[in-house]
Amino acid sequence: MGVLLAHRGVREVRAIPTRDADGVIRIEAPATPAIREAVAGGKRFMSVEFVSLEERTTAGGIREIVRALVPDVALVTDPEYGQTAAELRQRGAFITSIATDTEMDCRCSGTLAEDNVYEVSFSPGSFDDLLRDVRSGGRNVSAISRGAGDVVADTRTGSLRLRRTDDGGLGIGIDPLDTLAGRSTRELIEAGVAVLARPVLSDESGFEVEGNVARISEAVFSYILVKPTDREGGQQPLRPARASRRREQRGAPSVEPSKPPEATRRRLWL
Repeated sequence: MGVLLAHRGVREVRAIPTRDADGVIRIEAPATPAIREAVAGGKRFMSVEFVSLEERTTAGGIREIVRALVPDVALVTDPEYGQTAAELRQRGAFITSIATDTEMDCRCSGTLAEDNVYEVSFSPGSFDDLLRDVRSGGRNVSAISRGAGDVVADTRTGSLRLRRTDDGGLGIGIDPLDTLAGRSTRELIEAGVAVLARPVLSDESGFEVEGNVARISEAVFSYILVKPTDREGGQQPLRPARASRRREQRGAPSVEPSKPPEATRRRLWL
């Protein structure tokens, strides 16, 4: 498949498309200087140039393409199909995870701050419902460095990957976008600065509290805050994925789970 800088233009590069489990088609291609200039200039969508091989008309009179040959896609500013997106992404991913039954430092606000909560602990499976929503396309989660506009990565583009870990916790993989927030995050991690990725829990989340610890039974969030920290408090900072694989091959120390607290279910903000 060719990637064009304009409709019916010259092929800038070639790429091999892939299809995700949810049906989303992704096209990854080298970001040549011309492609970078086009995307920076506002061409952040794609237009599919196709030849229909099989089609039909629905009862409502809509043309439905059943099979098609797609030799090229073009970068455009005004797409006919708004579901498309084009972006620049930096190479190299960073990963971390949130373990279960492990007390972690929490710089909490809202309800938790009012309850004098200083630490949180996630129950096994507390992320499962949210992961199903993300996989089905019902929820997009963004990794942000400050506010909602400072996007480092997001699940919609595949630059943020969330998965269930073996202990029922949350695995986080970030491939920073070529944004100011993304570049800054990459530079900090590569410079050896401890950068944590922490979910910003919404008031739909459920938890039980005992003393200064909140045990999360259902985690619901749309943002993951990615920030440098001077205290890790039970969570591993983001690290290069390749380095992590080497460390796993050598073996990692086990973590002694804490006892679950007892108290009343409440609503919270983190």
